[in-house]
Amino acid sequence: MVQDPKNNAQKAENPAGSEDNLLISQYLQGDSAAMEKLIIRYQDRIYNVILKICANPSDAAELTQETFVKAISNIRNFGQRSAFYTWLFRIAVNLTISHCKRKAKIKFHPIDQQEPQESEDGKRALKEFIQDKSSPDPAEL
Repeated sequence: MVQDPKNNAQKAENPAGSEDNLLISQYLQGDSAAMEKLIIRYQDRIYNVILKICANPSDAAELTQETFVKAISNIRNFGQRSAFYTWLFRIAVNLTISHCKRKAKIKFHPIDQQEPQESEDGKRALKEFIQDKSSPDPAEL
């Protein structure tokens, strides 16, 4: 059997990648501690990526959790065509972009605050407030 020297070089360059693949295999065989190790390894990196995109710590924490839930749910679809972190990163970025788009479409207004509406009464009240009552009206001069 002939081995691809590029493949061996990639494995030597990325020992975490082969360890990730081993942990994924262990998880798929029922070892939940293997997934816990992957989560611990990548949770801070994923959180920081999400935080840079959405700039909200509570949203970033929630989206980090969603990322890992989605990854665990779809781990059987991980084809190892890329590094596990790359796959996880893509899930995180896609979830975060979707979240930001949804959030941008929804406009929140406080219930107790109404938007000011211009009316003739409002204009008249402002004019009366601005007028200096002690000086004569220029129209009367």
